[in-house]
Amino acid sequence: MTTAELITADRMVFAATVAELDARACDRHARDIVHRLGGPTTFELYMTEVIHVTLEFKGAAEERITELYGVTTRLFPQVPREYDILFRLTTLVLKMMVERLKLLRELRAEGDSTGRQRQ
Repeated sequence: MTTAELITADRMVFAATVAELDARACDRHARDIVHRLGGPTTFELYMTEVIHVTLEFKGAAEERITELYGVTTRLFPQVPREYDILFRLTTLVLKMMVERLKLLRELRAEGDSTGRQRQ
């Protein structure tokens, strides 16, 4: 699915599609959305803010997406809040982070099973 199709897909189709995406696909779509939104925020600046908030946040998982959505709306003030592209961007970035953390855990477990840590 292209980013344009993902942006305009019905919410249920969007959710089902994102559930099947890997980290690389989520990253590609998120970067494309940031580029489409324009404004002063780059993908790297956005990710820096998201990572900072994620590392500092101590609340429940349900509250984390609300906090990340707040970062997204703050960094893209030119986008009206009623337009759900910011929620879709937040969802893609969160899914990307989860998938990359899973991969990291798998790599660490793989290193542990051989008795060595992976570098």
